[in-house]
This record gives sequence, structure tokens and C-alpha cells, in this order.
Amino acid sequence: ADVEPFLLFNSGPVSLTPGGVDFFSSAWVFGADESDFFKNRRTAQSIFNADYNFAQPPFLPRLTAIPGDGSVTLSWDTTSVASFDRFTQTFDFEGYKLYKGTDALLSDARLITDLNGTPTFYKPIQQWDLENGITGPVPVLGGEGIFDRGTDTGLQFFYVDDDVTNGITYYYALVAYDSGFGDINDPTSAPIDPQENVFNISTTLAGNIVGVSPNAAVVTPRSLPVGFVEGGTNEDLSSITSGIGTGSAEVKILVEPDIDLSAIYKVNLYSEPAEFGELYSTVEYDIENITTNETVLSRTPFSESSPNVDGFSVIFNNDADVEVIPNETGWVADQGGTNEQYSVNPADLEGFNTNWVAFIRDDTTGSFSQTAFNYELRWVSDSLYTPPRIFGFLREDIPIFAVNATTNELVDILIDDRNDNGVYDPSDDLIINDVVASRRFRYRIRFLVPSGETSVAPEPGNVLRITVTRPFTDGDYFQFSLRSSAIDDSLAASELDRIAVVPNPYVGTSAFEPRTQIEGRGERRVQFIHLPPTCTIKIFNIRGELVRTIEHSGGVSDGSEWWDLRTEGQQDVAFGVYLFHVEAPGIGEHIGKFALVK
Repeated sequence: ADVEPFLLFNSGPVSLTPGGVDFFSSAWVFGADESDFFKNRRTAQSIFNADYNFAQPPFLPRLTAIPGDGSVTLSWDTTSVASFDRFTQTFDFEGYKLYKGTDALLSDARLITDLNGTPTFYKPIQQWDLENGITGPVPVLGGEGIFDRGTDTGLQFFYVDDDVTNGITYYYALVAYDSGFGDINDPTSAPIDPQENVFNISTTLAGNIVGVSPNAAVVTPRSLPVGFVEGGTNEDLSSITSGIGTGSAEVKILVEPDIDLSAIYKVNLYSEPAEFGELYSTVEYDIENITTNETVLSRTPFSESSPNVDGFSVIFNNDADVEVIPNETGWVADQGGTNEQYSVNPADLEGFNTNWVAFIRDDTTGSFSQTAFNYELRWVSDSLYTPPRIFGFLREDIPIFAVNATTNELVDILIDDRNDNGVYDPSDDLIINDVVASRRFRYRIRFLVPSGETSVAPEPGNVLRITVTRPFTDGDYFQFSLRSSAIDDSLAASELDRIAVVPNPYVGTSAFEPRTQIEGRGERRVQFIHLPPTCTIKIFNIRGELVRTIEHSGGVSDGSEWWDLRTEGQQDVAFGVYLFHVEAPGIGEHIGKFALVK
């Protein structure tokens, strides 16, 4: 402190012939204290001694940050995933860490210390890593620190941070890291620590941004205009466009200027069979622009969300496990109609005379194996079904047929005569027996007649359905087109009372004011929020004198405007109560007031 820094570089003797070229290296070494300084000096010397030949972090990801209303949407590319370390000769990418701070150094995130208590690592707000079994903390820096390699979360390529306040500037950095190299549990080996990217955000003393590395971003969330209607898809993706998967999808617009409103996109899904049985799992997907016949994202391992593609990301909700859907299983009312209803108790539905209450469960005996098919029992009047001749099961003609409702093929029914009376009763078990690839897929269905009631059998036309969730599989796809965000003028006119000034009252200072390293008061300012896209703001003092006129033109996504608490003549305004008038052509006008308190 109070010492003018002075740097002097000195080297030599060096002999250079005319036109000759030589190279030199220098290191700028800093430390939190003397011990940390000498540790960093040893590291720099080791790097020089190795001729700069050392393990490298993954390729630098490119981060994009889009401000929202009370949120920031961050997205990044997939470049890092394919990183190859020439030193270790491995594809060693492991994951991403996302850091966040309220200053350019992210000092409020530098919380993780080494064993000496020196702040060494940043604490991420989110972390994603490959599902490859490489997890948990490992010792680094010669045992003086700990590095967290993740928890097998799977990768993600966008994140919405809603822990933000409109008007405050946030600084983000996304780093890719590798898994390290060598057996850190073998004391005879010399393991290489996991490496992660560096980042840089450069500012002037006044706090103005002058440089940001590709993996960093500076963003200020802001209010949306009145009348804002968010963009998205023109189609409903709550169910698959075509196929048997029961999951859904959502399209999140990440970078609105990049979206193509003329394109139709198709997301194809791919699966592979399980090691045993007839189940399968979703493993890959790709995205096509079928308007241009172009693949915009080649086959990619399946995850919860896609990377940024043409300004959007697809978020998947995949039913990975096969389970019975209770509210779509049971007796079916209004079958084939637009308002099908289900219940295992027919008394809950209209159109049923039977009083047989159904109990449905998996049959885990014999060669049972689960499958992703729906099944139906259908009562008919014009024919009878004869069960196969299998030892231990009743062979009696019944007016019931079983159908694989997914493939629309007839399947067998076995009758377990539980009371051994030689005839089918509702208390006996009907076993749906669908033989696929020499394995049996079964459900047991038993009926209960309410106590004190006489049994009333189902009538021809009655249907009992078993519906299950199914993962996305080969041939399933979503298809959609995009619509951009827009302003609804009628909605905007009804929301004009949302226009306000923050903070109100303004008491001496505000968290919205930018940080600087310059002595003095710095900039003062308040913010108008939820403005129409285009409007004129007039600010008056309590005597009705015009103090300042501000023209706002924020477009579809920006409903905020700053006022630096200066008059038209750039003089600081006095403390007191002020009135404002907002006029938006074609929408309307609004009057409000706010206070500046010393």
C-alpha cells in the first residue's frame, strides 16, 4: 500500500547477429502469502524445465449468456467433449463446472482452500460430468488440495440460473476439466492432477468490460416488456409426434436471433435392447432440419437436453422405466372418444353394468419378463376364446380375448382356477400370456365382487386396459417448427400498471450501481421496469417541472431503462418525490411516482 510499483527486467549477456532471432521466457509469480508465492514459483520452474510439455485441460468451451426476467440462460457448445490430450494420449474430458460471481474476479466464488487455508479453487454453482464411474474428490497439488470430479450426473449443455436479481450484473465462467491421469491410489506412481480451463474477464478501473474469454460471460438480467409472449414451438410436444414412447419434450429458445422460423425440425430417437429380456433403453438421438434436408446435430448420446442447435435446445422427459400408469389403466369408458376415462372400479364410470372390481399385478412366476406393451381384455358376444392346453391351467371357453394393444395382435389367456371348481369365476386369475422370443410376458388380473352384491359379469364391448410407460425407441420422433417471442398489444395495455421504478425509494445508493475502483461517488441510477418495447418516459419534479425525457427502445425482450439521476443539462437532481409519465403509441400511457431519499 502507498508504494508506487516499479518493474525492471534484466537479462544477459545475449549475443545476437544482425537479423538474428532468439526466444526468452518470463514468469509473473504471485501468491496469497510467502508460502503460496514460493509454491507457485516452484510450479513455474517445473513448467519451464519440462519445456512447456505438460498435461493440458480440455478444449475451451464457448459460453453464451442471455438475460431474462429474473433469470439468466447459459448455453455452451460441445467442443470440449472431444478433447484429446497429446501429453497423456487419451480422450480425457470428464465434465463441466459453472462458476458465478458479482465481480470480474469471481472473488465471492473463490471459496475452496488448500490445506494451508489459501483460496485455491472456485466453488461451482453447478457441475456436470460423464456417467463413467469416475467420481468423487481426489487429492491434488501434491496432497495439499482436493479436486471434485463429479457424481456421474451426465452432461448438460445449458443451464437457467434463476438465483439472480434484475438490474445486478453477474459474471460467469464455464470450465471443462479432465479426469487426471495415473493411479492416484498407487504410491509408486506419479499421477497427473485433473486439469481445468482458465478464464478471464478484463475491466477498466471504472468497471467497464474490455475483454472476456470465450468461456466467460457478463450479463445483467432485466425485466421483460409488458405484453410479452414467450417464443417456443407451434406444436404440442407433450407426447411423441410419432411412435410408441410415452415421454415428452420441450424446446427452450436459447438465442432468439439464431432461430430459423421457416424450418421444420425432426428429432429422431434410437434405442438398443437390454442384455436380458425384451426391454430396451434410449441411447441416441439426432436432429434434422427437414426443410433444408440437413442434419443439424448428428447422432449424440441421449441425455436430458441437447446442446444449442440453431439457437434452441430440446429438453427430453423420457420414461426410462416401464411402469403401469394408474390413471390410464382399468375399465375404459368412452373408448375411442376424446374423453376416455379409466377406473379399476366400474362403479366410478358411466356405461358399465358389471360390478367386477379389477386387481392387476405382474405375474412373476414361470418365465415372466417385463415388456413395454399395452394390453387389453375385450369381452365379445359373437365368439369364444379357447385357452391353450397347458398343465395346471383351466381350459374353458370364455367370451374374452386378450390383445397386445401396442402391436394389435391377439395373445393367449391362461386361467388359474384358484378355487378348483372347474369353471371360470371372477376370483380366478386371468393371465395375459404374450410369448415373444420364447419368453412369456404376463399380467395377472383378478376381479372382486363387492361384499353383499350378486356378481354381474361384464357385457360385450366392455374393455379392460393395461397401459404402461415406454422409453423412446427406434422410429420414435418429435417434429416441430418455431415461433419467436412477440408483444401482444392488447395484453400490454392491460399490464401497464406493472410499470415501476426500482429501488423505490432510492436511499442514498443502490445495489444496481456498478462497482468501480475509482475513488468518489460513482454513478447513481434507478431503473424503470416492465416498459412497453417502445415508449417515451418523462420525469417531473413535484412542482410539475420537466426534469428529463428518456426515449426507450428495448425491443421484444428488454423492458427496462436506466436513469442516471441527472437532468437534461447533466446536473445531479435533488432528493425528493418525482413523477413519471410513460407514453407508448398504440398501447397506452401510465403515470407513477417514486422518491429519492438522501
